[in-house]
Amino acid sequence: MKDGLNRINTRWIFAATSVFVVMFLFLAPFSKGLFVGYEITFERPLYVALVCSLVCLTFICVYLYREWQMASHGDILVALIWIIPISYFIATFEAITSQWAFIEAFVRLGWGVFFVLGYYITRHSAGYKILLFALIGSGYVIVLFGLLNWFGNAHYTDAVLADRLSSVFQYPNAYAAYLIAIAICALIMVQSSRKKRYLFFHAFMLVPVFLSLLLTLSRGALLVLFVVLIFYLALLPWKRQLISVMELGIVGIAAFAVYGFAVKTRGQLLENYSPGVSLRGWLLVLGIAAIASLIVLGVRLRFGRLDNNKPDKLWSPRRLALPVVLVSLGLAFYVLIMSNFPFSKILPAGIAARLEGVNLQSTSVFLRNTLYEDALRAGAEYPVFGAGGGAWSVLSESFKSYPYSSSKVHHFYIETYLESGLFGVIVLMAILCYVFVLLIGQIKKKIRETNDDIRWLIFPVFSIVILGHSFVDFDMSFFYLSSLVFLTLGATAAISNRPIAVIWSKGRVTKVFASGLFLVAIFMIYKCIVALRADEYYRSSMNVLAETGNYDAVQSAIEQAESLMPGHSQYLLSMAKLNQLMYREMKNESYSRTAEYALNKLKAVDPYNIEAVEINYDLDMDRMNLDRAHEVVRRAVELFPWTIGFYEKAIELNLRLGADSTLSDDKRSDYLREAGLLADEIKRRIEIIDDLPETERVMSRGVFGLNDNLQAQLQLLDAIEAIRIEGNERVSMENKR
Repeated sequence: MKDGLNRINTRWIFAATSVFVVMFLFLAPFSKGLFVGYEITFERPLYVALVCSLVCLTFICVYLYREWQMASHGDILVALIWIIPISYFIATFEAITSQWAFIEAFVRLGWGVFFVLGYYITRHSAGYKILLFALIGSGYVIVLFGLLNWFGNAHYTDAVLADRLSSVFQYPNAYAAYLIAIAICALIMVQSSRKKRYLFFHAFMLVPVFLSLLLTLSRGALLVLFVVLIFYLALLPWKRQLISVMELGIVGIAAFAVYGFAVKTRGQLLENYSPGVSLRGWLLVLGIAAIASLIVLGVRLRFGRLDNNKPDKLWSPRRLALPVVLVSLGLAFYVLIMSNFPFSKILPAGIAARLEGVNLQSTSVFLRNTLYEDALRAGAEYPVFGAGGGAWSVLSESFKSYPYSSSKVHHFYIETYLESGLFGVIVLMAILCYVFVLLIGQIKKKIRETNDDIRWLIFPVFSIVILGHSFVDFDMSFFYLSSLVFLTLGATAAISNRPIAVIWSKGRVTKVFASGLFLVAIFMIYKCIVALRADEYYRSSMNVLAETGNYDAVQSAIEQAESLMPGHSQYLLSMAKLNQLMYREMKNESYSRTAEYALNKLKAVDPYNIEAVEINYDLDMDRMNLDRAHEVVRRAVELFPWTIGFYEKAIELNLRLGADSTLSDDKRSDYLREAGLLADEIKRRIEIIDDLPETERVMSRGVFGLNDNLQAQLQLLDAIEAIRIEGNERVSMENKR
C-alpha cells in the first residue's frame, strides 16, 4: 500500500513539473525572452518566472527526499549543479552593483532548477517525449510568430529591429542562435521520422526556420551553424550524411529563393500596409515550403534505404570524408570573405553587404575584441570570486578603451569570469565538461547501433549551439535561452547517464540535502514575492508622478518599495532625483537631506552608478556647495573617463572658481591649472579616437565630441593661458631691466 502511495505521489510530481516546463517553453519567451537587462522594466517578468521555477523546485525536493540516492553520474550532477548559484551568491558579498548581483544569483538558481527538471523528466519515457516535442513545438511557434511580425500581421515591440528579424528576443543575434538550434532539431526529426506526415511537417517547417535565419542577417550565427553541422554530420554514417546534405540543400535553396521576395514584401508593407500584400507573402513562403518538403519526402522515399547501412567506426575515413570536404569549403569561403570578394554578384543584397563588411577591423570584430580585453582587465581586479552579477554594466564606464556602449561583454565565459571570478568559471566549465564527457560515452555506444532514431541528439545539440554562440554574444543573458540550455543539459545527462557504485543510498545525507534545498527554495520564493510587492509600489509611484505629480504620494510609494528592497539602486535613484528636483524648486532643506540620504545609501551598494554621481553634482550645485561639487566632478572624471559631460562640468566649475575674487591667487591658479589639464586630457582622448577604425571613430566622435559650450570653455582657457604667458614675459622683461 505504501509503495502504491509513493508511486502516486511521484506521478503527481512528474505531472506538475512536466506541465510547468511545457507552459514555460510556450509562454515565457513572449516576455522579451526574459532578458536580464539591468533595467527595472526587466525585473518583474524575471521574478514571476523565478517564483514559478522555485515552486517547481519544492516539488523536486519532495521527490529527492523520497527517492534520491547517489547511484549514478547523473545523481552526482544533480548535487554539483547547485555550486553554480553558490558561486554567484558568494560574489554578492563584494558585488559592484548589489541589486543585479542578487538577481543574477537568483537566475543561476533557476538554471539549477531547469537542469534537475531536464534530468528527471527525461528519465521517464513519457517525459522524454513531452520534453522533445515541447522544445521543438515551442520553437516552431516562435518562428511563425516572428514571420507574423515580418509580414505585418503582429506588432511585437522590436520583433523586427533595423530591418533584421529578432522575433520575441528583440535581438537578432540571439534569435539567430535559437533558430540554429531549432533548425538542427528539425533536421534530426526529419532524419528520425518514419511516418510520412511527420517527415513532411518537419521538412515543411525547415523552410521558414532557415528563411528566418537569413532574415536575422547574423554573421556569427552562420559560422556557428556551419560548425554545428560539421559536428552533427560527423556523428552520422556516411550514407546518411549524403542524404542530410541533399535535404539541407533543398531547404537552403528554397529559403534563398523566397528571401528576396520576403524582403521586398516587408518594404512594401512598411510603405503602405495591405492585407493582400501580406497574404501574398505568406502564400509564397508556405507554397515554397510545401514544394521543398515534398521534394525532401521524395528524396527520403527514394534514398531512405541507403541509411540502413551497417554502422562504421566513429573515426572511419568514410564517416569523416564529407565533414573534411565541408571544412575545406568553409576555409575557402573564409578566404573569399577576407579577400573582399564581391558577394553582391551572387547573393541577395542584404546578406552580401553583411559578408562584405567582415574583416579583422570591421566594427563587430574590433568592438568584440576590445570588449573582451577590457572585461578581462576589469576581471583581473576581482580574480577569485568576481565582482558580482551585472558588474560590466557599471564597470564598463571605467574600463572601456574608447566610448562604445555595451552593458554586456558579448562573451558568456568572460562575463562569468568577471562576475564570479576563477571560482565561478572553474565550476561552470567542470560541470559542462562532466556532462559532455558522459555524452561522448553515449555517442560511442550509439555509433555501434543501427537504430534510425537519433532524436536523443536534439538535447545535446540544442545546448551546444547556444553555448557555442555564447562565445561571441550574450545569448545566456536571456533567462529563457539559458534555462533551455540547462534543461537540455539535464536531459543530456539523463540520456548519457551511467551507474556507479552507490555512494549514498536513500538516507540521512540525501534527506538533509533535499531538506536544505527545500528551505532555500521557500526562502527565495519569499524574497521574490517581496521583490514583486516592492515593484508594485514603485510602479504605482511612477503612475502617480505621471498623473498627478503629488510629491507626498510619490515619495511614500518609493519609500515603501525601498523598505521592502533595501539597497535597490533604481528605487534610491528615483528618491534622490525626485528630492533633488523638489529642492531646486522649493529650496526646502528637508528635500536636500532626503536626497543626500538616498545618495549616500546608493553609494554604499552601487558606487559606480553614473546617474547617482550626476544627481550628487546637481544637488551640490543647487546648494551652492561648490567645493563638494568640485570633489564630486573630479571623482566622476576619474571613474568615467569617456563621459564628455563630466569634463564639461569640471572645466566650467574650475573656470568659475578660478575667477572667484574671494579666493587666494594660488587657489585660483590651481583651479585654472586643473582646467587646463582636463582640456589636455580631452585632446589626448580625441587622439585615441582618431586612431580607431572608421565606423568606430565616427561613432566615438559623436559620443565624445565638443559641443558649443565646451568649445567656448576651451577657447576661454586658451585666452587665459595666453594672458598668463604674456604676463610672465612682461615680468621677465622688467626683471631684466
